[in-house]
Amino acid sequence: MVRRRERFVPPVPKMEEPVKKKPKVNGGEDSDDSEDAGDNDLQILQESLLENCLCSVPELTLYKSFQHQTRSSDVNGQLQSINFSHWDVDRILKFLTCIHVLCEVSIKQNLEGSTCSRISDVCEALIKNEHGLVDQILDCLMHNNQFICYSACKALSSFFIICKSNLHTKWLERIADNALTTPVPRKMSTSLDVVKRVIEWKDNNTHPLEDRGSGSQTLLHPLCNATSLMDTESPDSSEFIPLVVGASLRCYLISYDLD
Repeated sequence: MVRRRERFVPPVPKMEEPVKKKPKVNGGEDSDDSEDAGDNDLQILQESLLENCLCSVPELTLYKSFQHQTRSSDVNGQLQSINFSHWDVDRILKFLTCIHVLCEVSIKQNLEGSTCSRISDVCEALIKNEHGLVDQILDCLMHNNQFICYSACKALSSFFIICKSNLHTKWLERIADNALTTPVPRKMSTSLDVVKRVIEWKDNNTHPLEDRGSGSQTLLHPLCNATSLMDTESPDSSEFIPLVVGASLRCYLISYDLD
């Protein structure tokens, strides 16, 4: 009996599916590319703020950094306002740091009698709060991440100082409400720290931006398009205290009536 030799047939390799391209939003850019562009804008902004000047930053970068960031597919590809809920922790921290440094530089330049015109314009836009950015920073005070809470506290305290007479009572009421209603001691302390920092801000003798060397130094970049201030105003916390007390009292009465 002759034994047949079985013929070995190598298995046919399966064809792999073609790599699917990432879906594009209605702006012609990938969503990841859009996020990377937003991070790059924040990086440029941060580096420029450390030089105390925003004159070299393109207007589009400033616009996207503080007002709009991404394109949305459900609104015909139009630019949408900043939404922290779509960001990761690192990006939120970087943005809050930019707000804090921006306001600190503005305070110091105002005290010196001249300020970068771009920094002044951005601060005025923030104070107007046309896109609800301040409200989102206030929300960060109640964030579960303690680093975001701390960064939001620093950003808000510096922002409230530059607001001067334009400080909205509703913002203080939000802080007072957070402090009175939250069951988490850490979040309560963070809200109260905002008020404390504003009241005691003059007690800080040296700011990190000034600690670069010995001797006096100007806070303006040599190539900055600076604006001279005719009447240098030092931010005064005396107007801030009664606003905080009034806001706290209103929140307390509201919570008492609800009980």
